[in-house]
Amino acid sequence: MGIGTETPTAMLDINGDVVFRTADLTVEDSVTLALDVNTEKFSSYRISGADSAFTLAGITAGMDGRLITLINESQFPMELNNEDSTASPADQIMTGNHENMVLEVMGMVTLQYDTSAQKWLVNSSNQIPAGADVWDTTGTNIFFDNFVGIGTDEPTAPLSIETEVDETGFSHMAGPDSITLASSISELAAFIGTTSDHRFSLKSGNQSAMHVLPNGQVLIGSEASASNLMGNGQSRDNYYDSKLTVMTGLTETGFMHVGTSPTEQVIVEEAVGGVSASIGTRTNHTFRLMSNQIGRLHVLEDGRVTISPNYYAPWGQLTVYQPVAGDPNNNGLAIVTPNNTNGVMQIGGDGQKLCMRIGGSSAAIGTFTPHIMRIVANSLNVINIDPAGNIGVGINDPLPGYKMAINGNVKAKELVIETTGWPDYVFSKNHQLPLLSDVEKFIHQHHHLPNIPTAADLETNGVAVGDMQKKMMEKIEELTLYLIEQQNEINDLKSLVTKLSHE
Repeated sequence: MGIGTETPTAMLDINGDVVFRTADLTVEDSVTLALDVNTEKFSSYRISGADSAFTLAGITAGMDGRLITLINESQFPMELNNEDSTASPADQIMTGNHENMVLEVMGMVTLQYDTSAQKWLVNSSNQIPAGADVWDTTGTNIFFDNFVGIGTDEPTAPLSIETEVDETGFSHMAGPDSITLASSISELAAFIGTTSDHRFSLKSGNQSAMHVLPNGQVLIGSEASASNLMGNGQSRDNYYDSKLTVMTGLTETGFMHVGTSPTEQVIVEEAVGGVSASIGTRTNHTFRLMSNQIGRLHVLEDGRVTISPNYYAPWGQLTVYQPVAGDPNNNGLAIVTPNNTNGVMQIGGDGQKLCMRIGGSSAAIGTFTPHIMRIVANSLNVINIDPAGNIGVGINDPLPGYKMAINGNVKAKELVIETTGWPDYVFSKNHQLPLLSDVEKFIHQHHHLPNIPTAADLETNGVAVGDMQKKMMEKIEELTLYLIEQQNEINDLKSLVTKLSHE
């Protein structure tokens, strides 16, 4: 409904002033168990009539969501009792902090009735509960309702601070160097730390334990270690050249990583001794050095070492595995030759030659005789290249006439699918076109088109592209016939209308 507007945007949209009338209510000097707000219903009531301090223990029950405002226009304090047991349960008041509330002269309080609680709930007030000890506020940015809000009148914690994005939330400044600690929130992150040229430290047990330096370096260590490392003045140029520094006493653990499972625990740690440094496992497990997520160097529990792309049983204290066709960059096997000469060659019993060759600007590996080149995975021929350059993937013998034949799924820019039985039979005179009413009945019953797989079938078994293309074309051709049939009916109706209009 719109009042003063023809385009309301809510259940009630008023374009103009709204006036809520105020009525007078007279109370007794002592306790009122059910203040009558239902005989004459208003949004605001001026409370008067008392000759001394008085109490409201209850208000006559209202409807769910009803709001009323009480204004103390007597010359004496007015107290609202929290859930006063002498009042009827449906008439009781809940102040929110479970304490009685005192409104001085001209104090105001707004209450809302909640039928689920069957109580009047204090919504807001310009007074404070009896006995509360908080500061007075003169601005519009600090509020009190059990929680304190700065920049918000709806605090959700004992202290809530609301600012614009990238604005400072709080700032603490002290010291002769004007050290500043501040917080802020951006569109994507939250920040807390120093905004001056000083380190930021986190403390535990009243001891500084972690320090972030102005240049972004991080130090983990005691306050004494941090002072020795960073100096005590503002210049603080005694940094170690690392993003993360861990300071400990000699032979103490610097960092430790503990991995656990239901049956065992694995611990890796590092430490610095008087004349050495160490890193490795503390528990009875192999320690590995990795690159590209692959273990390259393996130190076994008994001290033996293997160097290999995967773990192999050692043959001695140090075992290096060098596969014949390994990556030359790991120095397991390195072969240096002039350009355009074979680096590795294997000759078969029938004269087959498999070679690796490096040219001036390229490298090659494959057969240098008229034989198929096969790339094998898990003892299976995966990619096969015949002497004519035809490629078969999942096919031992590439198909002549096709540069690539694939026995499996393909993702490509363009595909040519061989198929038979293309559904031009739909246009045959002998084809029985289904009635639309039968199609409609089938859809309502099965929730998919006739002769089209269900979504569950497709999700389970995938899509056979050639077969699905035929089925889709069948539906397109049937749809075309339906449209032609409907157009003919439309044309007949037009002719009939024209004929009737001239009679």
